[in-house]
Amino acid sequence: MGASALSGLDVRSRIRQAETLTIPESCSVLTEGFMGFQSRDRPSSLSGVSFIRIAGQAVGLDNENSRTEIRRMLDKIKPNGVFLVLGHGGIFPCGAVAAKKAALELATRGELLQEHPLVLELVKHVSEDVAGRGSPTAEFMNACYQARKILRDDEFNEIIRRKNLTVTAVIMADDKPLSYVVLNKEWGFDELFRNHPKLVKLSAQMAKGLRKIIKKGIDISSHYAHAIFVYDPFRIRTILDPREELLDVGGISCVDARLKPNTPDCPKHLFKLDPNESFAVTVELNGSVNFSFDDLGSIIYALHHVKGVNSLSRNGNAGNGHIVCLDTSIDAAVAIKLALLGEDAIRTGTIEGRTITTAAFNGKRLLIDNKEHGIEINLEYSPRVDILTA
Repeated sequence: MGASALSGLDVRSRIRQAETLTIPESCSVLTEGFMGFQSRDRPSSLSGVSFIRIAGQAVGLDNENSRTEIRRMLDKIKPNGVFLVLGHGGIFPCGAVAAKKAALELATRGELLQEHPLVLELVKHVSEDVAGRGSPTAEFMNACYQARKILRDDEFNEIIRRKNLTVTAVIMADDKPLSYVVLNKEWGFDELFRNHPKLVKLSAQMAKGLRKIIKKGIDISSHYAHAIFVYDPFRIRTILDPREELLDVGGISCVDARLKPNTPDCPKHLFKLDPNESFAVTVELNGSVNFSFDDLGSIIYALHHVKGVNSLSRNGNAGNGHIVCLDTSIDAAVAIKLALLGEDAIRTGTIEGRTITTAAFNGKRLLIDNKEHGIEINLEYSPRVDILTA
C-alpha cells in the first residue's frame, strides 16, 4: 500500500486538532517521517542517552520484571555516568501523578479510583507526597521519590556505588524546561553539567522542543497520540545508536506524548514525530517478551485516557486503539504483538489485535505491516549521509 499518499497537510492538520486518525493514516505519518529521517546528515546529539518509559516513572521494585528493567539500565550505564529520573509538570501535567492525587482524595471519602487493576497498581507506586500539591511541584516530588527509591535499594545502590553513578531527578516544566537535583553527591548545576555534558545537550533539546510547541501552536492542553509504540530500546539502539554500546546517561522517563526526550533509540527519532503525537512504552525482549505491571499499566492507561488512541474511553470519544510494535526484526515485533494480546484489556482495546501494527527497521529497510488494514510497506534506507554507520 502506498501509505505516503494518505499523508500530507490534511493529516498533519488533523493531528494538530488532536483528531482520531485511521490506522492507514497513522501509518502514512510514519512512512513520511521515515523519509524525513533519511535526510538527517548527522547522528543524534543524544547519542549514548536512553530511557525506560513508564507512566509517572512509577517503577515497582517489588516486581521482578520491573527490577530486571532497572537492573539492565544500570548495567548499561558507563562508570561515572548518570542515572536520571525525568518527569514533567506545569504546562505538561503528568496524568499518573494526577491519578494518584485523585485516588488519595477519593480515599478520604472511602471511595476507590475506578481503573483497571494494572493502572491502579501503577498509581499505587506514585509517591503519596503529591497529595494537595500543585503542578509541577507534585511531579518534581514524585521524580525525586522514584530516584531515591532506586538509590536506597540494596542491590541497585551497590551498582550505583561501584560504578560511581550520579543519581539525578529532573522535572520539565514551564519557563524552566529542566530543573535538576543531584541526590547522592554535593553538586550544584555547574558541577553537574561540567561533569556530564550530555545533560547540557538534553536540556538544550528539551528547550528546543518547547519552542517548537509554541511556534507551531501545538495544543498540549490534553494528552494526544495517534499511535502507542511498544519497543525494547536496547534492541533498537543497536541499529539507531551503534556508536555507543554503553550509556553516558540512562534512566526513567515518563511516557507522555507532549514533550519527551528524543533519544536515538526511540520511535520519535526514527519517524520524526512532533510533540504530542506519540505515546511510547518500553519492554524487555530477551528470548521472550517480558512485561512489568508498569509496562502493561501504561498501555492500558493510554487506551483509556489518551486522546486519539483511547479506544476504551468511557466518554464516547473513542480513538483508534493503534499500537505499533517496533523492533529490529519483524518476527520480534510479532512476538511483542502476541504477548500484548495475552492481556484482556489490550485485546479488547485493539479489536482482537486488528489495530496492532508490526514494524521493523534493521538499518537497511523499514517494514510496516497491518494486513487487517491493507498495510504492507517495505522501504529502503538510502540516505545521502548514512548516519547509522558505526
